[in-house]
Amino acid sequence: MFDAIRQREFGLGDIIKTSFMVYGKQIKSILLITLIMLIPINAMSYFCEEYLIYQQSTPPEQSIVIGLALISLGIFMIFIGIAWKNIILLLVEKAVDGENAKLKVKSILKIGFFRVGSCIFAIYLGMFICFGLSFLLIIPGIVWMLYYVFVQQAVVLRGVNSEKALVYSKSLVKGRWWRTFGKLLVIGLIYLVLCIGLVLIGKYFPSNVNIILKSLISIVEVFLHIFVTIMFLNIDYIINKMPEV
Repeated sequence: MFDAIRQREFGLGDIIKTSFMVYGKQIKSILLITLIMLIPINAMSYFCEEYLIYQQSTPPEQSIVIGLALISLGIFMIFIGIAWKNIILLLVEKAVDGENAKLKVKSILKIGFFRVGSCIFAIYLGMFICFGLSFLLIIPGIVWMLYYVFVQQAVVLRGVNSEKALVYSKSLVKGRWWRTFGKLLVIGLIYLVLCIGLVLIGKYFPSNVNIILKSLISIVEVFLHIFVTIMFLNIDYIINKMPEV
């Protein structure tokens, strides 16, 4: 079903088509994981936003406690968000490999959460490098940002940690920077239009519907992650000649 991904480098149409196939194949698992992990996070985010908007003046000692609680919540949300994406990446690879992910739910959850720390380190190291380059000149920062687009995939799907994940990602993009940029630009614009559409629709509903709205945006976001992961797998299979499963 996915043999072509190992045989030739995909164009934009091939990646979109394959992404839809993967989405359809793993739709139940994707929706279940997204609803279980992100709806509680979206709910907490909504109530925090409402509190910050309507809060009255508070004593300094209470403000400190609230500030620490919000920081802790922010860290927790980052952790869950990265773990969620890790699990999505694993589901994509399992679909492409033709394996039944339902039989390995515990394994997927374990890997997804276990590699959060490595992902955070690699992602923020890449961001620090890109920020430093952008501080000098904007263009180098953009160039290297694209070089690191596959960092999380490298950590989760290939077990490459820390700075080696940055090198791994760059090795896949090098020589195909413009092609990668073009594909990501198209899918990014499509994602942006869909998100704007959902936000505009949400304005006609009560504010508490934002919890559902954010969850719908997350479900749309899944396709973006699948698209990038299909790009990663395709290039990785071609360059590194990985055998079929």
